[in-house]
Amino acid sequence: MDNQYMYKLTIIIPTKNRQFYCIESMKQIIDATNESVQIIIQDNSDDEKPLKDFCDRLSLERVLYHYNNRVLSFVDNFSEAVEFSLGEYVCMIGDDDGVLPRIMDIVEIAQKEDIDCFIPGLNSVYFWPSDPPIVKGAINGYEYISYLDDTIRVVNPQKSLKALLKRGFQDYQKLDVPRLYHGLVHKRVLNLIKNKAGKYFDGLTPDMFMAVALCFVCNKVLAQNVPVTISGICPKSGSSASASGAHTGSLSDAPHFIGHNNYEWDKRIPYVYSVETIWAETGLKSFDIFNSDKLSISFDSMYFLSRLWAKYPQFHNEIALSAKEQKISVYKICLYSYYIRIYQLFKKVIKRIMRKKKDVIRFYEIFDMVSAAEKADNYIINFTERVL
Repeated sequence: MDNQYMYKLTIIIPTKNRQFYCIESMKQIIDATNESVQIIIQDNSDDEKPLKDFCDRLSLERVLYHYNNRVLSFVDNFSEAVEFSLGEYVCMIGDDDGVLPRIMDIVEIAQKEDIDCFIPGLNSVYFWPSDPPIVKGAINGYEYISYLDDTIRVVNPQKSLKALLKRGFQDYQKLDVPRLYHGLVHKRVLNLIKNKAGKYFDGLTPDMFMAVALCFVCNKVLAQNVPVTISGICPKSGSSASASGAHTGSLSDAPHFIGHNNYEWDKRIPYVYSVETIWAETGLKSFDIFNSDKLSISFDSMYFLSRLWAKYPQFHNEIALSAKEQKISVYKICLYSYYIRIYQLFKKVIKRIMRKKKDVIRFYEIFDMVSAAEKADNYIINFTERVL
């Protein structure tokens, strides 16, 4: 470990008003990691007492609790947390997520190879117990692990950026795109981003801003389709809200604008609130900040608008207006949207036909994150032993 860093790894957990899940996740993360890992709780909740009391009882030097009761945007809350990080590598997760012990094995590889970013799999997902259940069978907790592949790939960040732009900044987690959220990034790389942008994050959504920025500043990137974290989904999570359609509507209703004064929305994006528009708007913001060399690649507005058209018929008027302002044929968008629907359906059918039983493993009656991590860790260890 470089002498300028106090820890090998910093795990950052931004949180707001989800104290129960955050505490349960922290129990698991502390159990899965050692003294070489710093854990930062960045709390912007209405009440600091539950998390502060829990951290005080822990009395662990490596656990840093930081509370800020000001009205903060997502990006400012995340930026503030990174300022406190003392690890050589940094990983950011949600307050209902978990960490697998193998994350330290990956940190060792990262240090040895001096890599800028490691992209692990996002293929371990845990649905917290809830009634009614978030998905079928999840009333007492449900976990699945899918499509493991322990091959380590070398990633070209420029190719990742081109793929991201071609997709209109959508599905970035399905691409080999460098990421801090459920990824590992060297602190020196994060500092390069801050030096260029003035802060660690900008735009409206931190994960997309960082993903695009990392494509510009990273050189050595590795990826492996085996997870080092567990993506948790609780009834209060963004993933759960998105699945239920709660993350759509009028742009004025978007919580992402909280903490921003006079935010300038990119005119290339329709004035509607959805996961897709928030991602694309922030992606463009990051691209414009870091594209000082004026790379000859551009955002695929046709694909992006067509995808919106296919998914959100209630926004056709706003999408058509945006298309006309960009001198894009609405008729072509309509046709392209049908092609996108057919292609997505075709991919879904083929994936089901080709899927083998062993590709996806499911666990039921998983009552907490500690149990979810144990199941995932044991399964992954057995998988890698079988492969070897």
